[in-house]
Amino acid sequence: MWAAVSYGSFFFGFPLGVIPLALRDDEFALYHARHATAVWVLHFALIMILTMVLSVISFVTCGLGGLLFPILLVPAAMGAVTSIHGVVLALNGERQEPMGGLGLGEMLFSTITLKDKMPPTPPQLPGPSGDDDAPLS
Repeated sequence: MWAAVSYGSFFFGFPLGVIPLALRDDEFALYHARHATAVWVLHFALIMILTMVLSVISFVTCGLGGLLFPILLVPAAMGAVTSIHGVVLALNGERQEPMGGLGLGEMLFSTITLKDKMPPTPPQLPGPSGDDDAPLS
């Protein structure tokens, strides 16, 4: 479930992929969360940079730069396509990077791995070794 939900970031505006990144309890969800979060960060940065550039152009051209506003829709559309493809991949159980991922998930978040699921070993207490066939002295 978390693998598909992590791509919902593009629809809600909040990077939902950080939840499976924080939980780190399922390898499949972690794989898709890495890619979803990395692509979300990339698209967020692109939209912020384009917004600043268009604001400056609009200020300099006394508002005529506002005609370039549809350029802001390109990263948003790319994000929507990436998220829909990611949801489809996650729901089909495929371990594949969604188109538009550019390998960023592994580049940025490859150090985030699963939590250690091994139970702690009990301390060794002094006493009989449990070897019942040993002669008593």
